[in-house]
Amino acid sequence: MTMPGTPDPHHLHVDPEDVRKFGHRMVDIVVEHLADPGGRPVYPPPRTPAEAAALLGRTPPWEGSDPMALLERLRRDLVPASANFLHPGIMAWVAATPLPLPGLLDGLLGALRIFPHAWKLTPGSIQMELTVGRWLAQMVGFPDDAFGYVTTGGTMANLYGLAAARCDRAGWDMRERGVAGGPGLTVYASEHAHICIEQSLALLGLGTANLRRIALDEGSRLRCDLLLAAIERDRGDGLRPICVVGTAGTTPTGAVDPLDAIADVAQENGLWYHVDGSYGALAALDPRKRPLFAGLARADSLAVDPHKWLNIPFEAGCILVKDKACLERAFGCVPAYLSGGDSSAGHDHWHYGFELTRADRATKIWLALSQYGVRAFADMVSAHNDLAAGLHGLLLLDPDFEPVHVPSLSVLCFRYAPRGLPDHAVDRVNGRIEGQLNARGRVAVAGSAFRGRPVLRVCFVNHRTSWADVLAAVEEIREVGKGLADASRREAAAV
Repeated sequence: MTMPGTPDPHHLHVDPEDVRKFGHRMVDIVVEHLADPGGRPVYPPPRTPAEAAALLGRTPPWEGSDPMALLERLRRDLVPASANFLHPGIMAWVAATPLPLPGLLDGLLGALRIFPHAWKLTPGSIQMELTVGRWLAQMVGFPDDAFGYVTTGGTMANLYGLAAARCDRAGWDMRERGVAGGPGLTVYASEHAHICIEQSLALLGLGTANLRRIALDEGSRLRCDLLLAAIERDRGDGLRPICVVGTAGTTPTGAVDPLDAIADVAQENGLWYHVDGSYGALAALDPRKRPLFAGLARADSLAVDPHKWLNIPFEAGCILVKDKACLERAFGCVPAYLSGGDSSAGHDHWHYGFELTRADRATKIWLALSQYGVRAFADMVSAHNDLAAGLHGLLLLDPDFEPVHVPSLSVLCFRYAPRGLPDHAVDRVNGRIEGQLNARGRVAVAGSAFRGRPVLRVCFVNHRTSWADVLAAVEEIREVGKGLADASRREAAAV
């Protein structure tokens, strides 16, 4: 009989001293970039897919290479081919600069395979996640006995909240019968609710046609009168309304929906109340903004995203729920080959989400909150809100610019609109400014739209951004805008 070969354990062995050298060099690379955060442009130099493939390889190597040489290759080829999120000029999207020590911690957790699963295997990681969930709930004003499940980000946190709503309010066994088990299920959110709400309905089988986008008031907040009318209309058509989504800080303008009034509508109509606080819920740390979040504690579920305003490295979102059993009803399933994994003495976290195996994403949040303290983050959030308010006031007095709304939090939309430039030319210029800024590489401001017209949008969540950086960005935009406006005038004169 032929005996199977014995694997050579030395094939994948790494000398501990080589690990030490690799780690030291990796930290040196990080420190080099931290020492000069604005040293690289915001955007990487343009590369074609063919050029990128040539740098990083088209086929897997059959033989191995020296890890130190590979690390240098990544330093040379990968890092410059990525946006510089350490740059203080990052003011686009909801893009925070990552805190370095929590980022390094991912290497420790991954190398030692520390992850949340079953209590008998990883009680420390599970308890860390439970603790971080409670801390986040306390920070934003959600009940401090809430259950938290740490996700990849706000998109997945919102998906989990809607999955819980689907199972809890359908009126039949959703896991067994699916959405075909009864009438169509409808969900309600504002016109400015994040696209992940729509994506979640598609993924959950509810269908994007069953998402009701509710119109906004003058402050870009969901109108509760139209919400109630939509619910009543759907009930009259034989559909089953199950969930309303309030947004605590919209992506387009940072507006906070009337959370308390929405809670009244949800409660009176028996709907699950989910709040997307991925960007804005942490603004509750600013005492001046706290009244905007009245009613948030009445939600059944809340999405928060520490890798946004807390500047935690990717990936770090969290779904908070008042009743953890709602997640178990949505995701719990124990096959025979895992039946021996549960623990009688502790909490088995794997019952409460879709991923059976996942990384520890909570410990880096714990490290950041423990290293700096909540006070430091509260001060940063307040300072970012001040940047938006200060920029609004500055642009009101500047004849070249026009802010298009009063900032609720740290988001502001505005346009470059010098006197004498016709509206159609203003729209064309503002639609082109972002691309010109990207090519310069000194500031990242997002192009967006407000009430159908092109605008520029800034969102302050980057802990490196100062008022001096904001002033520099204004002048950069003015210079780019003037060049585009002058070209537009020349084109018009030539016609």
